[in-house]
Amino acid sequence: MKFIYIKDDSSKFKEYNLSKFKLVFLIFTICSVIVVPTIFLSHNYFKLNHDLHLSEKLDPLSSSISSSLDDISYIKKEIDRIHRKDDTIRSMVGLPIIDLDIRKMGTGGEEEELEDLNYFFEDEFEHDVVSYIETIDYLRRIVGMEIISYRDIANFIDKNLSYILRKPAIHPVNMNECDMSSSYGFRRDPYTKRYKMHEGQDFSGKVGTPIYATADGVVKSSKRYGSYGNYIEIDHGNGYVTIYAHLNKRIAKRGASVTRGDQIGTLGNTGRSTAAHLHYEVKYRGKNLDPQDYYFDKNIY
Repeated sequence: MKFIYIKDDSSKFKEYNLSKFKLVFLIFTICSVIVVPTIFLSHNYFKLNHDLHLSEKLDPLSSSISSSLDDISYIKKEIDRIHRKDDTIRSMVGLPIIDLDIRKMGTGGEEEELEDLNYFFEDEFEHDVVSYIETIDYLRRIVGMEIISYRDIANFIDKNLSYILRKPAIHPVNMNECDMSSSYGFRRDPYTKRYKMHEGQDFSGKVGTPIYATADGVVKSSKRYGSYGNYIEIDHGNGYVTIYAHLNKRIAKRGASVTRGDQIGTLGNTGRSTAAHLHYEVKYRGKNLDPQDYYFDKNIY
């Protein structure tokens, strides 16, 4: 192929001869320098516009996720509180506590499908979208499990209500009016000064402070009883017996049926006592137990 180049003043011209190979090479070069970059830039332009458009659509979602993180934190704290109450109720009624490993269930999630969404949020959130979605799924599972747990508790209580009501479960005094002055276990005897097993708990308070039955039962004994002073013993009919000593006044009489929370006497300083207090014991099948394991009133309400 032949090309003729003529100058502007038409005074001279120059002739070029191109073979087919050179022509093809020239066309290819022109395409490489002009067409390919144009296509590349066009592609990036449309992709950028698409990304910006998608980002604008996701901005409201971004704001919504950000504002809900505090709500999620609050919900987690409330769920922890519900777990503690669940454990307390289960312990009180005699059901096994749900294992911690079961409560901490795995969350899983399809991370690969959400990687494009993470691209838009990675610079704005400490928790990416995948983490957010997994957290919501985790909370959903926890709530579902808690519903099942409370159904189990309700069914068990319906079938064993009499037994549960006869199990010591509250403080024998109002803890806003009294203080625990001596716990269960070995201690120095206030009279002999020797270490001796203290088989209950002592609650100090004002003379006349109400004393309450800690479970349903029948008053087995209500009398003046040696070093115990004014003394009441309640048989709860399921192996449990509770003892209340050093009372100022005995209200419940022998043979009387009492329910949990009934006032049975008043706090005093009778018998072998150095100050006004209640001595309280819990026994199961004749063996003294730590009363601290039978207080559920502060943890449920």
